[in-house]
Amino acid sequence: MQIRKGFFTLEMIFLGLLGVILFVVMELNYLLFHSFIEIFAIVIFFTTFLIAVMSRKIVESPLLLLIGISSISYAFLDLLHLLTYQGMGVFIAIDTNIPTQFWIAARYFQSISFLIGLLFSRKHINSVLVLAINVVLVTFILLSILTFSIFPDCYIEGDGLTLFKIISEYIISGFYGLSMYLLYRKRKKIDSHIYIFFQTALVLNIISELLFSFYTDVYGLTNFFGHVLKFFACYCFMKSIIMTFLKNPVNLLVFSLKKHERELKQELLSKDILIKDIHHRVKNNLQMISSLIILQSHDIHDEDILAVFQELQDRIQSFSLLHRHIYQSPDLSQISLTSYLTQLVQYLKESINEKKEILTEIEIAEVMVSIKIAINCALVITELYSNAMKHAFNNQKSGRISICISQLESNRLELTFKDNGTTEIALDSLYNSKNLGFQLVLAGVEQLRGKLDLVVNNGLQVIIKFPLVVTNSKNLSEQVDF
Repeated sequence: MQIRKGFFTLEMIFLGLLGVILFVVMELNYLLFHSFIEIFAIVIFFTTFLIAVMSRKIVESPLLLLIGISSISYAFLDLLHLLTYQGMGVFIAIDTNIPTQFWIAARYFQSISFLIGLLFSRKHINSVLVLAINVVLVTFILLSILTFSIFPDCYIEGDGLTLFKIISEYIISGFYGLSMYLLYRKRKKIDSHIYIFFQTALVLNIISELLFSFYTDVYGLTNFFGHVLKFFACYCFMKSIIMTFLKNPVNLLVFSLKKHERELKQELLSKDILIKDIHHRVKNNLQMISSLIILQSHDIHDEDILAVFQELQDRIQSFSLLHRHIYQSPDLSQISLTSYLTQLVQYLKESINEKKEILTEIEIAEVMVSIKIAINCALVITELYSNAMKHAFNNQKSGRISICISQLESNRLELTFKDNGTTEIALDSLYNSKNLGFQLVLAGVEQLRGKLDLVVNNGLQVIIKFPLVVTNSKNLSEQVDF
Protein backbone atom coordinates (compact mmCIF):
# COMPACT_ATOMS: atom_id res chain seq x y z
CA MET A 1 0.00 0.00 0.00
CA GLN A 2 2.86 2.38 0.78
CA ILE A 3 4.36 1.75 -2.65
CA ARG A 4 1.07 2.54 -4.35
CA LYS A 5 0.67 5.69 -2.29
CA GLY A 6 4.21 6.80 -3.09
CA PHE A 7 3.69 6.13 -6.76
CA PHE A 8 0.46 8.14 -6.71
CA THR A 9 2.26 11.10 -5.10
CA LEU A 10 5.06 10.92 -7.66
CA GLU A 11 2.51 10.82 -10.45
CA MET A 12 0.76 13.94 -9.12
CA ILE A 13 4.08 15.79 -8.91
CA PHE A 14 4.85 14.80 -12.50
CA LEU A 15 1.46 16.06 -13.70
CA GLY A 16 1.93 19.34 -11.81
CA LEU A 17 5.33 19.90 -13.43
CA LEU A 18 3.85 19.02 -16.80
CA GLY A 19 1.17 21.68 -16.28
CA VAL A 20 3.86 24.27 -15.59
CA ILE A 21 5.78 23.19 -18.69
CA LEU A 22 2.64 23.52 -20.80
CA PHE A 23 2.11 27.05 -19.50
CA VAL A 24 5.69 27.99 -20.40
CA VAL A 25 5.32 26.48 -23.87
CA MET A 26 2.07 28.41 -24.33
CA GLU A 27 3.82 31.68 -23.45
CA LEU A 28 6.62 30.94 -25.92
CA ASN A 29 4.57 29.49 -28.77
CA TYR A 30 0.82 28.98 -28.45
CA LEU A 31 0.60 27.06 -31.72
CA LEU A 32 3.16 24.53 -30.44
CA PHE A 33 1.24 24.21 -27.19
CA HIS A 34 -2.03 23.63 -29.02
CA SER A 35 -0.46 21.09 -31.38
CA PHE A 36 1.02 19.14 -28.47
CA ILE A 37 -2.37 18.92 -26.70
CA GLU A 38 -4.21 17.83 -29.82
CA ILE A 39 -1.59 15.30 -30.89
CA PHE A 40 -1.63 13.80 -27.40
CA ALA A 41 -5.44 13.44 -27.56
CA ILE A 42 -5.33 12.01 -31.09
CA VAL A 43 -2.74 9.39 -30.10
CA ILE A 44 -4.81 8.40 -27.04
CA PHE A 45 -8.04 8.06 -29.03
CA PHE A 46 -6.43 6.21 -31.93
CA THR A 47 -4.63 3.80 -29.59
CA THR A 48 -7.90 3.17 -27.76
CA PHE A 49 -9.52 2.26 -31.05
CA LEU A 50 -6.76 -0.19 -31.98
CA ILE A 51 -6.81 -1.90 -28.59
CA ALA A 52 -10.62 -2.15 -28.57
CA VAL A 53 -10.64 -3.75 -32.03
CA MET A 54 -7.85 -6.22 -31.21
CA SER A 55 -9.34 -7.26 -27.84
CA ARG A 56 -13.03 -7.25 -28.76
CA LYS A 57 -13.24 -11.07 -28.55
CA ILE A 58 -11.94 -11.31 -24.98
CA VAL A 59 -13.48 -8.18 -23.45
CA GLU A 60 -17.26 -8.37 -23.15
CA SER A 61 -17.84 -4.86 -21.84
CA PRO A 62 -20.20 -3.07 -24.26
CA LEU A 63 -19.18 0.27 -22.68
CA LEU A 64 -15.46 -0.18 -23.42
CA LEU A 65 -16.09 -1.60 -26.89
CA LEU A 66 -18.46 1.15 -28.00
CA ILE A 67 -16.24 3.95 -26.68
CA GLY A 68 -13.12 2.27 -28.03
CA ILE A 69 -14.50 1.81 -31.55
CA SER A 70 -16.09 5.28 -31.64
CA SER A 71 -12.84 6.93 -30.51
CA ILE A 72 -11.49 6.65 -34.08
CA SER A 73 -14.16 9.17 -35.14
CA TYR A 74 -13.21 11.93 -32.72
CA ALA A 75 -9.52 11.12 -33.22
CA PHE A 76 -9.99 11.84 -36.95
CA LEU A 77 -12.07 14.97 -36.33
CA ASP A 78 -9.50 16.25 -33.80
CA LEU A 79 -6.82 15.67 -36.43
CA LEU A 80 -8.77 17.82 -38.90
CA HIS A 81 -9.24 20.43 -36.16
CA LEU A 82 -5.47 20.49 -35.63
CA LEU A 83 -4.58 20.71 -39.34
CA THR A 84 -7.09 23.50 -40.02
CA TYR A 85 -6.24 25.47 -36.86
CA GLN A 86 -5.37 29.13 -37.41
CA GLY A 87 -1.64 29.50 -38.12
CA MET A 88 -0.93 25.87 -39.07
CA GLY A 89 -0.79 26.73 -42.78
CA VAL A 90 -1.67 23.21 -43.95
CA PHE A 91 -4.75 24.35 -45.84
CA ILE A 92 -5.06 27.66 -47.70
CA ALA A 93 -8.00 30.04 -47.21
CA ILE A 94 -9.22 28.31 -44.06
CA ASP A 95 -10.79 30.63 -41.50
CA THR A 96 -11.27 30.08 -37.74
CA ASN A 97 -14.82 28.82 -38.21
CA ILE A 98 -13.89 25.47 -39.82
CA PRO A 99 -11.51 24.18 -37.08
CA THR A 100 -14.10 25.23 -34.51
CA GLN A 101 -16.75 23.25 -36.37
CA PHE A 102 -14.50 20.19 -36.35
CA TRP A 103 -13.95 20.71 -32.62
CA ILE A 104 -17.69 20.83 -31.86
CA ALA A 105 -18.35 17.78 -34.06
CA ALA A 106 -15.61 15.80 -32.26
CA ARG A 107 -16.95 16.74 -28.83
CA TYR A 108 -20.50 15.76 -29.83
CA PHE A 109 -19.16 12.41 -31.00
CA GLN A 110 -17.22 11.86 -27.80
CA SER A 111 -19.95 12.85 -25.34
CA ILE A 112 -22.68 10.92 -27.18
CA SER A 113 -20.55 7.77 -27.46
CA PHE A 114 -19.94 7.89 -23.68
CA LEU A 115 -23.66 8.33 -23.05
CA ILE A 116 -24.78 5.57 -25.45
CA GLY A 117 -22.14 3.21 -24.06
CA LEU A 118 -23.50 3.67 -20.53
CA LEU A 119 -27.15 3.46 -21.61
CA PHE A 120 -26.60 0.17 -23.45
CA SER A 121 -23.90 -1.27 -21.19
CA ARG A 122 -25.84 -4.56 -20.92
CA LYS A 123 -26.56 -4.96 -24.62
CA HIS A 124 -24.50 -6.94 -27.09
CA ILE A 125 -22.38 -4.66 -29.26
CA ASN A 126 -21.95 -5.42 -32.96
CA SER A 127 -18.46 -4.02 -33.57
CA VAL A 128 -18.82 -3.92 -37.36
CA LEU A 129 -22.15 -2.10 -37.18
CA VAL A 130 -20.80 0.48 -34.72
CA LEU A 131 -17.78 1.14 -36.94
CA ALA A 132 -19.99 1.45 -40.03
CA ILE A 133 -22.26 3.98 -38.30
CA ASN A 134 -19.21 6.02 -37.26
CA VAL A 135 -17.87 6.05 -40.83
CA VAL A 136 -21.22 7.22 -42.21
CA LEU A 137 -21.58 9.99 -39.63
CA VAL A 138 -18.01 11.26 -40.05
CA THR A 139 -18.46 11.30 -43.84
CA PHE A 140 -21.66 13.30 -43.44
CA ILE A 141 -19.89 15.81 -41.17
CA LEU A 142 -17.02 16.22 -43.62
CA LEU A 143 -19.41 16.86 -46.48
CA SER A 144 -21.54 19.26 -44.44
CA ILE A 145 -18.48 21.35 -43.43
CA LEU A 146 -16.14 21.24 -46.44
CA THR A 147 -18.45 20.65 -49.42
CA PHE A 148 -22.03 21.76 -48.79
CA SER A 149 -21.32 24.28 -45.96
CA ILE A 150 -24.52 23.33 -44.15
CA PHE A 151 -22.91 22.74 -40.77
CA PRO A 152 -23.87 25.65 -38.44
CA ASP A 153 -21.24 28.38 -38.01
CA CYS A 154 -19.34 28.21 -34.73
CA TYR A 155 -16.98 31.22 -34.95
CA ILE A 156 -17.33 34.48 -36.88
CA GLU A 157 -14.30 36.73 -37.28
CA GLY A 158 -14.85 39.97 -35.42
CA ASP A 159 -17.91 38.65 -33.54
CA GLY A 160 -16.43 35.60 -31.84
CA LEU A 161 -18.38 32.49 -30.86
CA THR A 162 -21.82 31.95 -32.36
CA LEU A 163 -24.91 31.12 -30.35
CA PHE A 164 -24.86 27.60 -31.80
CA LYS A 165 -21.30 27.06 -30.53
CA ILE A 166 -22.14 28.31 -27.03
CA ILE A 167 -25.35 26.28 -26.74
CA SER A 168 -23.56 23.22 -28.10
CA GLU A 169 -20.92 23.46 -25.37
CA TYR A 170 -23.69 23.45 -22.74
CA ILE A 171 -25.43 20.50 -24.43
CA ILE A 172 -22.16 18.57 -24.58
CA SER A 173 -21.55 19.35 -20.91
CA GLY A 174 -25.04 18.07 -20.18
CA PHE A 175 -24.25 14.80 -21.99
CA TYR A 176 -21.11 14.43 -19.89
CA GLY A 177 -23.10 15.19 -16.74
CA LEU A 178 -25.72 12.58 -17.61
CA SER A 179 -22.91 10.09 -18.27
CA MET A 180 -21.54 10.85 -14.79
CA TYR A 181 -24.93 10.05 -13.28
CA LEU A 182 -25.29 6.78 -15.22
CA LEU A 183 -21.73 5.81 -14.33
CA TYR A 184 -22.45 6.48 -10.66
CA ARG A 185 -25.51 4.21 -10.76
CA LYS A 186 -23.42 1.43 -12.32
CA ARG A 187 -20.42 1.92 -10.00
CA LYS A 188 -20.88 -1.47 -8.31
CA LYS A 189 -20.76 -3.25 -11.66
CA ILE A 190 -17.66 -1.43 -12.96
CA ASP A 191 -14.08 -1.99 -11.89
CA SER A 192 -13.12 0.69 -9.34
CA HIS A 193 -9.96 1.55 -11.26
CA ILE A 194 -12.00 2.37 -14.36
CA TYR A 195 -14.72 4.15 -12.39
CA ILE A 196 -12.51 6.71 -10.58
CA PHE A 197 -10.50 7.81 -13.60
CA PHE A 198 -13.52 7.76 -15.90
CA GLN A 199 -15.48 10.03 -13.57
CA THR A 200 -12.49 12.36 -13.29
CA ALA A 201 -12.22 12.51 -17.07
CA LEU A 202 -15.91 13.41 -17.33
CA VAL A 203 -15.60 16.18 -14.72
CA LEU A 204 -12.57 17.69 -16.49
CA ASN A 205 -14.37 17.49 -19.84
CA ILE A 206 -17.35 19.37 -18.41
CA ILE A 207 -15.17 22.18 -17.02
CA SER A 208 -13.21 22.30 -20.29
CA GLU A 209 -16.38 22.64 -22.38
CA LEU A 210 -17.69 25.42 -20.13
CA LEU A 211 -14.43 27.33 -20.59
CA PHE A 212 -14.68 26.92 -24.35
CA SER A 213 -18.18 28.42 -24.29
CA PHE A 214 -17.10 32.03 -23.68
CA TYR A 215 -13.57 32.60 -25.03
CA THR A 216 -13.11 35.42 -27.58
CA ASP A 217 -9.56 34.76 -28.75
CA VAL A 218 -8.37 31.35 -29.98
CA TYR A 219 -4.95 32.24 -28.54
CA GLY A 220 -6.38 33.56 -25.27
CA LEU A 221 -5.91 32.41 -21.67
CA THR A 222 -9.40 30.88 -21.44
CA ASN A 223 -8.65 28.77 -24.49
CA PHE A 224 -5.36 27.74 -22.86
CA PHE A 225 -7.02 26.47 -19.67
CA GLY A 226 -9.67 24.66 -21.72
CA HIS A 227 -6.97 22.79 -23.64
CA VAL A 228 -5.01 22.00 -20.46
CA LEU A 229 -8.11 20.47 -18.92
CA LYS A 230 -8.65 18.50 -22.12
CA PHE A 231 -5.09 17.20 -21.80
CA PHE A 232 -5.66 15.99 -18.22
CA ALA A 233 -9.07 14.55 -19.18
CA CYS A 234 -7.37 12.53 -21.93
CA TYR A 235 -4.75 11.43 -19.41
CA CYS A 236 -7.49 10.13 -17.07
CA PHE A 237 -9.20 8.55 -20.07
CA MET A 238 -5.91 6.80 -20.86
CA LYS A 239 -5.57 5.60 -17.25
CA SER A 240 -9.12 4.27 -17.15
CA ILE A 241 -9.19 2.42 -20.45
CA ILE A 242 -5.86 2.08 -22.26
CA MET A 243 -3.80 1.30 -19.16
CA THR A 244 -6.49 -1.11 -18.03
CA PHE A 245 -6.24 -2.99 -21.32
CA LEU A 246 -2.45 -2.92 -21.58
CA LYS A 247 -1.24 -3.06 -17.99
CA ASN A 248 -4.00 -5.05 -16.32
CA PRO A 249 -5.79 -7.30 -18.86
CA VAL A 250 -5.91 -10.24 -16.46
CA ASN A 251 -7.74 -8.20 -13.82
CA LEU A 252 -10.18 -7.03 -16.46
CA LEU A 253 -10.91 -10.62 -17.45
CA VAL A 254 -11.22 -11.66 -13.80
CA PHE A 255 -13.64 -8.79 -13.19
CA SER A 256 -15.66 -9.87 -16.24
CA LEU A 257 -15.71 -13.47 -14.98
CA LYS A 258 -16.83 -12.36 -11.51
CA LYS A 259 -19.60 -10.33 -13.11
CA HIS A 260 -20.77 -13.39 -15.06
CA GLU A 261 -20.52 -15.47 -11.88
CA ARG A 262 -22.80 -13.05 -10.03
CA GLU A 263 -25.28 -13.12 -12.91
CA LEU A 264 -25.25 -16.93 -13.03
CA LYS A 265 -25.76 -17.18 -9.27
CA GLN A 266 -28.73 -14.83 -9.55
CA GLU A 267 -30.19 -16.92 -12.38
CA LEU A 268 -29.65 -20.14 -10.43
CA LEU A 269 -31.32 -18.61 -7.39
CA SER A 270 -34.34 -17.63 -9.48
CA LYS A 271 -34.51 -21.13 -10.98
CA ASP A 272 -34.22 -22.74 -7.54
CA ILE A 273 -37.12 -20.64 -6.28
CA LEU A 274 -39.18 -21.61 -9.34
CA ILE A 275 -38.36 -25.33 -8.98
CA LYS A 276 -39.17 -25.25 -5.26
CA ASP A 277 -42.49 -23.63 -6.06
CA ILE A 278 -43.20 -26.40 -8.60
CA HIS A 279 -42.42 -29.12 -6.04
CA HIS A 280 -44.64 -27.34 -3.51
CA ARG A 281 -47.52 -27.24 -5.99
CA VAL A 282 -47.02 -30.90 -6.94
CA LYS A 283 -47.06 -31.84 -3.26
CA ASN A 284 -50.30 -29.91 -2.75
CA ASN A 285 -51.89 -31.56 -5.80
CA LEU A 286 -50.91 -35.01 -4.57
CA GLN A 287 -52.40 -34.22 -1.17
CA MET A 288 -55.60 -33.18 -2.89
CA ILE A 289 -55.71 -36.45 -4.85
CA SER A 290 -55.11 -38.39 -1.63
CA SER A 291 -57.96 -36.52 0.06
CA LEU A 292 -60.29 -37.30 -2.85
CA ILE A 293 -59.40 -41.00 -2.57
CA ILE A 294 -60.23 -40.92 1.16
CA LEU A 295 -63.57 -39.25 0.49
CA GLN A 296 -64.41 -41.77 -2.22
CA SER A 297 -63.45 -44.72 -0.03
CA HIS A 298 -66.08 -43.71 2.56
CA ASP A 299 -68.79 -44.93 0.17
CA ILE A 300 -67.09 -48.30 -0.42
CA HIS A 301 -67.81 -51.28 1.84
CA ASP A 302 -65.98 -54.00 -0.06
CA GLU A 303 -62.80 -54.87 1.89
CA ASP A 304 -60.81 -55.84 -1.17
CA ILE A 305 -61.61 -52.62 -2.99
CA LEU A 306 -60.82 -50.63 0.15
CA ALA A 307 -57.43 -52.38 0.33
CA VAL A 308 -56.71 -51.31 -3.25
CA PHE A 309 -57.65 -47.73 -2.38
CA GLN A 310 -55.39 -47.88 0.67
CA GLU A 311 -52.42 -49.11 -1.39
CA LEU A 312 -53.00 -46.39 -3.94
CA GLN A 313 -53.14 -43.75 -1.22
CA ASP A 314 -49.89 -45.03 0.34
CA ARG A 315 -48.08 -44.77 -2.97
CA ILE A 316 -49.36 -41.26 -3.58
CA GLN A 317 -48.35 -40.24 -0.06
CA SER A 318 -44.78 -41.48 -0.62
CA PHE A 319 -44.49 -39.16 -3.64
CA SER A 320 -46.06 -36.29 -1.73
CA LEU A 321 -43.56 -36.68 1.10
CA LEU A 322 -40.72 -36.68 -1.41
CA HIS A 323 -41.81 -33.41 -2.99
CA ARG A 324 -42.17 -31.84 0.46
CA HIS A 325 -38.59 -32.81 1.33
CA ILE A 326 -37.31 -31.48 -1.98
CA TYR A 327 -39.14 -28.20 -1.36
CA GLN A 328 -37.59 -27.90 2.12
CA SER A 329 -34.10 -29.04 1.11
CA PRO A 330 -31.41 -26.39 0.47
CA ASP A 331 -30.05 -28.59 -2.33
CA LEU A 332 -32.69 -29.45 -4.91
CA SER A 333 -30.63 -32.29 -6.35
CA GLN A 334 -30.31 -34.24 -3.06
CA ILE A 335 -32.33 -34.93 0.06
CA SER A 336 -31.68 -36.60 3.41
CA LEU A 337 -32.57 -40.30 3.11
CA THR A 338 -32.92 -40.66 6.91
CA SER A 339 -35.47 -37.89 7.33
CA TYR A 340 -37.51 -38.86 4.28
CA LEU A 341 -37.80 -42.60 4.91
CA THR A 342 -38.37 -42.19 8.66
CA GLN A 343 -41.40 -39.99 7.99
CA LEU A 344 -42.60 -42.37 5.29
CA VAL A 345 -42.49 -45.42 7.60
CA GLN A 346 -44.24 -43.46 10.34
CA TYR A 347 -47.02 -42.62 7.89
CA LEU A 348 -47.31 -46.28 6.81
CA LYS A 349 -47.61 -47.41 10.44
CA GLU A 350 -50.45 -44.97 11.04
CA SER A 351 -52.28 -45.63 7.75
CA ILE A 352 -52.36 -49.46 7.94
CA ASN A 353 -54.74 -50.03 10.83
CA GLU A 354 -53.92 -53.59 11.80
CA LYS A 355 -55.11 -54.49 15.31
CA LYS A 356 -51.83 -56.11 16.23
CA GLU A 357 -48.77 -55.05 18.15
CA ILE A 358 -46.22 -54.80 15.38
CA LEU A 359 -42.94 -53.20 16.45
CA THR A 360 -41.24 -51.30 13.66
CA GLU A 361 -37.51 -50.66 13.93
CA ILE A 362 -35.80 -48.35 11.47
CA GLU A 363 -32.11 -47.57 11.14
CA ILE A 364 -30.99 -45.52 8.18
CA ALA A 365 -27.50 -44.13 7.58
CA GLU A 366 -27.10 -40.37 7.46
CA VAL A 367 -26.55 -39.91 3.76
CA MET A 368 -27.67 -37.46 1.09
CA VAL A 369 -29.00 -39.17 -2.01
CA SER A 370 -30.37 -38.17 -5.37
CA ILE A 371 -34.09 -37.84 -6.00
CA LYS A 372 -34.00 -41.01 -8.12
CA ILE A 373 -32.55 -43.13 -5.28
CA ALA A 374 -34.92 -41.65 -2.69
CA ILE A 375 -38.09 -42.28 -4.68
CA ASN A 376 -37.14 -45.85 -5.60
CA CYS A 377 -36.16 -46.71 -2.00
CA ALA A 378 -39.51 -45.31 -0.88
CA LEU A 379 -41.31 -47.36 -3.53
CA VAL A 380 -39.62 -50.60 -2.44
CA ILE A 381 -40.14 -49.98 1.29
CA THR A 382 -43.81 -49.03 0.81
CA GLU A 383 -44.58 -52.27 -1.06
CA LEU A 384 -42.59 -54.53 1.30
CA TYR A 385 -44.05 -52.91 4.42
CA SER A 386 -47.63 -53.07 3.14
CA ASN A 387 -47.19 -56.71 2.13
CA ALA A 388 -45.71 -57.67 5.52
CA MET A 389 -48.41 -55.90 7.53
CA LYS A 390 -51.22 -57.53 5.55
CA HIS A 391 -49.91 -61.07 5.10
CA ALA A 392 -46.94 -61.88 7.37
CA PHE A 393 -48.74 -61.72 10.73
CA ASN A 394 -52.07 -63.41 10.00
CA ASN A 395 -51.57 -66.00 12.73
CA GLN A 396 -49.71 -63.76 15.17
CA LYS A 397 -50.88 -61.11 17.66
CA SER A 398 -47.50 -59.37 17.67
CA GLY A 399 -44.43 -59.13 15.53
CA ARG A 400 -41.44 -57.10 14.49
CA ILE A 401 -40.40 -55.37 11.27
CA SER A 402 -36.93 -53.91 10.87
CA ILE A 403 -35.77 -51.60 8.09
CA CYS A 404 -32.09 -50.84 7.78
CA ILE A 405 -30.09 -48.91 5.19
CA SER A 406 -26.33 -48.94 5.71
CA GLN A 407 -23.47 -47.59 3.66
CA LEU A 408 -20.97 -50.13 2.37
CA GLU A 409 -17.55 -49.64 0.89
CA SER A 410 -17.06 -48.40 -2.66
CA ASN A 411 -20.00 -45.98 -2.37
CA ARG A 412 -22.69 -48.64 -2.17
CA LEU A 413 -25.81 -48.84 -0.02
CA GLU A 414 -27.56 -51.91 1.40
CA LEU A 415 -31.28 -51.87 2.12
CA THR A 416 -32.41 -54.69 4.45
CA PHE A 417 -36.10 -55.33 5.14
CA LYS A 418 -36.89 -58.11 7.65
CA ASP A 419 -39.95 -59.39 9.45
CA ASN A 420 -40.51 -62.35 11.82
CA GLY A 421 -43.91 -63.27 10.46
CA THR A 422 -45.24 -66.28 8.59
CA THR A 423 -42.79 -66.64 5.74
CA GLU A 424 -44.80 -68.85 3.39
CA ILE A 425 -47.88 -66.64 3.27
CA ALA A 426 -45.92 -63.39 2.94
CA LEU A 427 -43.59 -64.82 0.32
CA ASP A 428 -46.44 -66.31 -1.68
CA SER A 429 -48.30 -63.00 -1.58
CA LEU A 430 -45.22 -61.03 -2.51
CA TYR A 431 -44.11 -63.33 -5.32
CA ASN A 432 -47.56 -63.75 -6.83
CA SER A 433 -47.31 -63.12 -10.59
CA LYS A 434 -50.50 -61.10 -10.43
CA ASN A 435 -49.23 -58.96 -7.56
CA LEU A 436 -48.54 -55.39 -8.70
CA GLY A 437 -46.56 -54.73 -5.51
CA PHE A 438 -43.78 -57.18 -6.36
CA GLN A 439 -43.58 -55.82 -9.90
CA LEU A 440 -43.10 -52.36 -8.40
CA VAL A 441 -40.37 -53.70 -6.13
CA LEU A 442 -38.55 -55.19 -9.12
CA ALA A 443 -38.97 -51.94 -11.05
CA GLY A 444 -37.51 -50.01 -8.10
CA VAL A 445 -34.52 -52.35 -7.87
CA GLU A 446 -33.97 -52.00 -11.59
CA GLN A 447 -33.98 -48.20 -11.35
CA LEU A 448 -31.52 -48.42 -8.47
CA ARG A 449 -29.30 -50.67 -10.61
CA GLY A 450 -29.17 -53.01 -7.66
CA LYS A 451 -29.37 -56.70 -6.81
CA LEU A 452 -32.15 -58.24 -4.74
CA ASP A 453 -31.77 -61.27 -2.43
CA LEU A 454 -34.65 -63.04 -0.68
CA VAL A 455 -33.66 -64.96 2.48
CA VAL A 456 -36.10 -67.22 4.38
CA ASN A 457 -34.98 -67.51 8.02
CA ASN A 458 -37.48 -67.08 10.88
CA GLY A 459 -39.37 -64.75 8.64
CA LEU A 460 -38.72 -63.09 5.34
CA GLN A 461 -35.59 -61.00 4.75
CA VAL A 462 -35.15 -58.84 1.64
CA ILE A 463 -31.66 -57.50 0.92
CA ILE A 464 -31.03 -54.98 -1.85
CA LYS A 465 -27.54 -53.70 -2.65
CA PHE A 466 -27.16 -50.76 -5.01
CA PRO A 467 -24.64 -47.99 -5.85
CA LEU A 468 -24.88 -44.58 -4.28
CA VAL A 469 -24.64 -43.01 -7.72
CA VAL A 470 -27.21 -44.55 -10.07
CA THR A 471 -26.67 -44.44 -13.84
CA ASN A 472 -28.08 -46.89 -16.37
CA SER A 473 -30.39 -49.73 -15.37
CA LYS A 474 -29.70 -53.44 -15.63
CA ASN A 475 -32.05 -56.02 -17.07
CA LEU A 476 -34.73 -57.42 -14.81
CA SER A 477 -33.30 -60.91 -15.24
CA GLU A 478 -30.17 -59.80 -13.39
CA GLN A 479 -32.05 -58.33 -10.46
CA VAL A 480 -33.30 -61.24 -8.35
CA ASP A 481 -31.24 -63.90 -6.63
CA PHE A 482 -33.11 -66.52 -4.52
